[in-house]
Amino acid sequence: VLVKAYTAEKQIVSSAELAGFYNGQETFLRTSFKDYDILYIDKLVNFIFNYPKIKKAKIKLESYEGKKIIITGSYGKTSTKVLFNQILSNFYNVSKTPKSYNTVLGITKYINDTNIHLYDYLILEYGASKINDIDKLLELSIPSVAVVTDIGLMHLSTFKTLDNIINEKMKLALKASLVIL
Repeated sequence: VLVKAYTAEKQIVSSAELAGFYNGQETFLRTSFKDYDILYIDKLVNFIFNYPKIKKAKIKLESYEGKKIIITGSYGKTSTKVLFNQILSNFYNVSKTPKSYNTVLGITKYINDTNIHLYDYLILEYGASKINDIDKLLELSIPSVAVVTDIGLMHLSTFKTLDNIINEKMKLALKASLVIL
C-alpha cells in the first residue's frame, strides 16, 4: 500500500511504501473532500508501532505451558485479580498484570517485560468498553480459566444495551475450559 500525505493544495508532503501491515481488521479508505484527497487509515500509526510488540506477546503466550486465569466484568476485575493472586501464591508461582492493565497494549507490555515461563499461573485482566474489545483480547490469548465478575451498566453509552454488555463479557467464558461466574 502506498501511503501519501497531502497538503491542502494537493502537493505530496511525504510518501512511503508500506507492506504487510494489514491484519484483517483495519480498514483503509480513500475519499475526497472539496477536491482534496484524504487518506483514512484507521489506527495505522498504532498498528505500525505496536504490531511487532503484540505479535511477540502473542507468541510468548502461545508457548506458555501454565494456566491462564483471565478475569473480566464491569466491576471488581482488579480486586478479583489481587484476591486470586494472594490465594494461589501460597501454593504456586503466580504472576499478575500490574495495576489495571486490561487492554491489548497494557497486557502486551506486561507479557513482553515478564519471563512468564517461570510461573505456574498468569492472572490477566480483560477490559471492554465497547463491542468487540473482548474479541481483540482473545486474539492475544484465550483463558484456561475464565472469571466473570459483576456485570452492570458501565460503558452503557458505547455498548447501547445491557444485553450487549453481557454478550461481550460472556465471550470470554465461551473460550475457557473452566468458568467462574
